[in-house]
Amino acid sequence: MSDQAISASVSWTTTLETYFARTAEKAHGLSMMHKDAEGFVGTQRTSVDIPVIVLSGVTGFVSALSSSPLLSANQGVVSVALGCVSLFVGILNTTGSYYQFAKRTEGHRISAIQWGKLFRFLNVEMSLPRDERMNPQDLLKMTKETYDRLQEISPLLPEQVVEKFKDKLAKYKDMDIGVPDEANGLERVTVYVETPEMSIKSPPISPPATLTLRLPEKATAVSI
Repeated sequence: MSDQAISASVSWTTTLETYFARTAEKAHGLSMMHKDAEGFVGTQRTSVDIPVIVLSGVTGFVSALSSSPLLSANQGVVSVALGCVSLFVGILNTTGSYYQFAKRTEGHRISAIQWGKLFRFLNVEMSLPRDERMNPQDLLKMTKETYDRLQEISPLLPEQVVEKFKDKLAKYKDMDIGVPDEANGLERVTVYVETPEMSIKSPPISPPATLTLRLPEKATAVSI
């Protein structure tokens, strides 16, 4: 559908308002999940970075003391130990680079902010009266483009974060809240069905009744 077709056909309806409300609720849920994912991936990053920092410092310190008389007697053992520690540090560095913990943490942080902005914007728009809101055609176009763009740039959510979010949703199972596709699985598509207009026909109007009065003899019949 082109922009001109949208501009000519879209107006404020209950169905459109429900779509915006559901989209805002999904954006809020995605913002929460990406915020949790930032902490989850950040913990993984810390578990790699801290040992690398500590072991690198210890390796450098021991290497500087390897020529001292204190360690000269066990030079071979020290060299083997330093080699093993250096190998372990290299493996940790390679693991951190492969999983890109720093990049993923930043990606989740940015995604949480952007999804939160979309939620707050739609929340404000839907809280206003219809005549004070943004044009529905422009709002629909902007919401669709923003939602698609954020889905493209957002990093994948860890399974642990999604499961945690599902457990949190259990407290709101009695509330009709829009759930992100990542946590909801398949979602039923709502199809708009136009209700035919019910035309009520008035019954046909019968011609006026004629009442004939019979007068006594020698009088003419009169019709009323």
